[in-house]
Amino acid sequence: MNGTGSDKALSITLWESEEALTASQQTANKLRSATSEEQKIEILEVEEFKVTASKLPA
Repeated sequence: MNGTGSDKALSITLWESEEALTASQQTANKLRSATSEEQKIEILEVEEFKVTASKLPA
């Protein structure tokens, strides 16, 4: 980081189902906390979005 406060990062993770997301949330929270502490970074927010995929006919 250059110390200007303008450095940003984005991480995206996709799950196969809402159940898989729910099952991973506690572990993900622990990993975010440990990583932010280790890297001396601040996690500003965590957002969840539903992603829909479909197969188009050929």
